[in-house]
Amino acid sequence: KEMEKLARDIQEKYRLINKNKGENEWTYLEYGQGLVGDMGDLMKMLMAKSNFRGYKGNLDEDIKHELSDCLWSLMVIASELNIDLDVAFMDKMQELKTRIESESSN
Repeated sequence: KEMEKLARDIQEKYRLINKNKGENEWTYLEYGQGLVGDMGDLMKMLMAKSNFRGYKGNLDEDIKHELSDCLWSLMVIASELNIDLDVAFMDKMQELKTRIESESSN
């Protein structure tokens, strides 16, 4: 919950910055588009980490940065859609655990 609160606080600061610049307020759609861009950057870095492409910069630090950007976007999107990400995540993990246990016993 602390991370979610911080994500919302940062989101609110960005809203004020955008408003002061005369830019439109972002919704879950724009945050989703930003997430896609961040995922693309992350994939390029992961390809570089696996030696499938070159890279300039501090790869490990940049991967941490992109993972954090992606996590922030997911948290903000969940908040915009009134989804409790903790509950959704735990529900999904329980579903997967049950499926794995069922498949393992067959």
